[in-house]
This record gives sequence, C-alpha cells and structure tokens, in this order.
Amino acid sequence: MTLSAFRSWLNSFVKRRRLAQHGVLIARHTNLIAISGIEIGSDTMIHDHAILAATDLGFDGRASAAPHGRIRIGMKCEIFPYAIIATYGGRIHIGDFVSVNPFSVLYGHGGLSIGDRTRIATHVVVIPANHIFDSADVPIMEQGLECRGISIGDDVWIGCGARILDGVTIGKGAVVAAGAVVVKDVAAYEVVAGVPAKTIRRRGSCQSGTGAS
Repeated sequence: MTLSAFRSWLNSFVKRRRLAQHGVLIARHTNLIAISGIEIGSDTMIHDHAILAATDLGFDGRASAAPHGRIRIGMKCEIFPYAIIATYGGRIHIGDFVSVNPFSVLYGHGGLSIGDRTRIATHVVVIPANHIFDSADVPIMEQGLECRGISIGDDVWIGCGARILDGVTIGKGAVVAAGAVVVKDVAAYEVVAGVPAKTIRRRGSCQSGTGAS
C-alpha cells in the first residue's frame, strides 16, 4: 500500500468511527468515496453496497483523497442497498427522514436539494446536468455540460423508475408517478405522470395509487 493510499484509508477509518459515535449506522460493505466531504445526521442508516461519493465515481482510488463537492444527509434517513449518491463537483443536500430505495441514482453536478420526509422509490434517477449538443460538428462529449440544479421539496413521493431532469423544481407534497420523466417544474401537491410528465390531478381529489416505494 502506498503512503497516499494508507492516508486515504486511515482518514476513511477515522471518519467512519466518528460517524458511528454520532449514531450513524454504516454497513460494512458501504462504499464511501472522499468521505471527508460527507456529512451524515444521527440515526441515519447506510446499507450494504450503497455508494456515497463526494466526487465523481473514481473507483480506481485516484478521486478518493479529496472531495469534489459535498454531500449532507440529515437525521433518521435510510439509504438502501445499491443506491448511488455522487456529487460530480456539486452539492447534494438531503433533509431528515428521507428514504432512497435500492438502485436509485442521485447526482449533484449543478446542485441537488431534497426536503424532509421525501420518499424516493427504487430505480429513480435524478441528474442535475445535461449534455450540450448544439453543434453537429463537435463530438457531444467535447461540448460540455449545462448544470442548473434540481430542487425537491418536503413530503414528495417519487415513484419507481421516475427520471428527474436538470432545472426542475418539485414543490412540497407533490407526487411523481412511476416511470414519469419530469422535464418541467411541478407545483406543490400536484400529481404528475407520463413521458414527459404532465399534471393529472392535485392531491386530495381521489385515492388511487401512482407508484411504488
């Protein structure tokens, strides 16, 4: 093990111990990358095989020493197995009592804010970035990104397989149906569904379900 790798391992070990002392429950096989850029509230559970990266997903270890962005997760949250939360240079703020279910992907390029008591179902993808592709003469990978950010309010339910795209604000108490693709703002207490997502009603008008957690 190189000196740099040893220091990275030691910093990760110390940070994990400090988090445990504050009541954070981190499973043995959780992958925490750039852990110095990660803050987790008390009584939050991070399950096995979840990935939290306060940087890009540099699994070769080169990106693990210093954070490139910040992750803050509030108290009494639950991050389930195989969920991925990665900053890619931005900031991710998750409130209290939030659940992120298995295989969901939350990126932070342009900034991501998630309010208290929000439910994020399995296989949800939230990406606050878009590739620029205006020029047909330049490869898309060379045209950079537009990063406006995403804001998700308190008490939101995002159904399984939904996609939330850059620049969107989802208001308090809104519901995003399973499989929806959200490309524009959702007002508070609206229920949206479809591709692209459109308003189908406001909460309280009927009792039918729209997704799965």
